[in-house]
Amino acid sequence: MVSSTFRLSEPSRSSANLAPCSPPVIGRRKVAKHFIIDITDDGFTWRRDEQKIADEAALDGIYVIRTSLPTDALPAVGAVASYKALENVERVFRGPEHRPADPPVRVWAISGS
Repeated sequence: MVSSTFRLSEPSRSSANLAPCSPPVIGRRKVAKHFIIDITDDGFTWRRDEQKIADEAALDGIYVIRTSLPTDALPAVGAVASYKALENVERVFRGPEHRPADPPVRVWAISGS
C-alpha cells in the first residue's frame, strides 16, 4: 500500500484506490484489530488502538475448559489437571518412535498403448 503511494509514475494516492487493497495487506499478520487506519486522498495514517491491545492483554493466558461431567465427578481443579496432562500425551506421539519406519509407497499404473 505504501509503495503504491510513492511510485514515480502515476502514483495511486486517492482513497478510492487505496481502500480496496488495504484489508489483505493489513490482515496478513492478523493484527489489523490492533490498529486504527485512516485513508484519505492525501495518503494514510495509522495508530495503535491502545484500548483493544489492553483488552486482549487482560485475557492473555485465560482459557475456558468445558466438560460434560458434573462438578462432583470432576471438579474444576481436576479438569485443569487433565487438560494439562494432554500435553504429555501429545509429546509422546510426536516423538520419532511413533513415526512409521518406512514411508508409504505409492505406485501409479501407467495406462497407454
